[in-house]
Amino acid sequence: MIMCDYDEDYDESGQAYLDKQGDSSLATALVTKVNGSSVEYALLSGHEAMKKRGIEPLELGAKEGLALNNGATVSAALAALALSDAENLVRHTEIAAALTLEAMLGFRDAFFPHIQQVRRHLGQIEVAYRIMQMLVDSTIVDGDVDVRPRVRPPQDAYSLRVTPQVTGAVWDTLRFIRQTISDEINAATDNPLVFYDFPKGHPLHLPRKYCVVSGGNFHGAPLAYAMDFLSIVLTDLGSLCERRIFRLTDADLSHGLPAMLLEEEKRGQTSGMMIAQYLAACLVSDCKTLAHPDSVDSIPTSANQEDHVSMSMNAALHARKVVESIEYVVAIELLCATIGVQYRLQDLKKKTCSEGYKQGDKRPEPKPEEERTRVDERVRFLHKHGLEPTLGRGSQVAYELILKKLKGLPELGKQPMVKDRYLRPYVLRIYELLRSRELVTEVYKQCGITIAQQSKVI
Repeated sequence: MIMCDYDEDYDESGQAYLDKQGDSSLATALVTKVNGSSVEYALLSGHEAMKKRGIEPLELGAKEGLALNNGATVSAALAALALSDAENLVRHTEIAAALTLEAMLGFRDAFFPHIQQVRRHLGQIEVAYRIMQMLVDSTIVDGDVDVRPRVRPPQDAYSLRVTPQVTGAVWDTLRFIRQTISDEINAATDNPLVFYDFPKGHPLHLPRKYCVVSGGNFHGAPLAYAMDFLSIVLTDLGSLCERRIFRLTDADLSHGLPAMLLEEEKRGQTSGMMIAQYLAACLVSDCKTLAHPDSVDSIPTSANQEDHVSMSMNAALHARKVVESIEYVVAIELLCATIGVQYRLQDLKKKTCSEGYKQGDKRPEPKPEEERTRVDERVRFLHKHGLEPTLGRGSQVAYELILKKLKGLPELGKQPMVKDRYLRPYVLRIYELLRSRELVTEVYKQCGITIAQQSKVI
């Protein structure tokens, strides 16, 4: 007999984090976890944590321990969480795209249902429909199905123009992932499986007497593929968002927005939103590494009995990380687009109501058509029709909610900047708004959009 000495404090119950808030007795091993907001936790043993919360230990029966910690089971749980967050994230990218289109004085043309119907992809049709609904009543974006665009050619950069195609393809992929996860969490993934006492005629009836059947339902390939796909499409979607952020901050590409989105009192004093764009670029670059498919890898284990494994856990963990990173990228676009919209509204109102445009006899000579900018044409349009610069129904709700969320922080964009701002609190506020799902709820309510809304393909 081998005798082993061990520490009296040795505990096999594992460890657990308990929220310290409201419990003064939790004063040990504090950990700070930032996930939109800071929360303090105490690290306890599993036994202590359960005792604190009045949870009775669970006595597991045969095979129940494996069922709880089997790779496919945990992968499915992580996948379900990743999918839920991903769907919320993608809805916010559509709102961000609509705001950016307004800030950039973009065109509606690329979102017309006519274009989407001849491509036929359901996700693309739905995305274009939702964004068009968000832009209803906008006097800033150019053209409509019954109004010709004033600036020609009516083409935005790809990062704006292909929003329905890219985001729609993401939605089509998420539909596949949702079906895969739904099948998985309602499946039997144990091994071996016992097919006993099913009557004749039942699909699971097994004629032989030996009813214990060993198979491979534990294998996580379906989940691994699904999570790899999720990482890939969200990384690409994040890349699309980052390109729009870049255009918003580049004075040569933003159609009249100030360099780095913020005017300066003295040139060269501040960096504006440059660092926010850096962060977005960094996160997308990191996700490109994380999006390398885990499912193509396999390392044999268990004396080569388990000689092909799915790596579904790695795929699910990486997908969760990708989702979180791209959430921050979208939060940055929402922030930058809001600042861009704020500046655009102020600038258009100022130019439309200027003295030269109030008195027809003093109105400046118009530029030749080929020299007119988007700003020139928008000002002429607003003045001609006696209109105020206004956002679309959905864009307006998003704009107001974001400004409300930023209340209490030093204002960005209203006055020329004299010093740089620490941008982390701004990004975290918008990230928190994204995670709360309030933005989608309110924008959809205003636009008459439902989560389950489907469009028909001709």
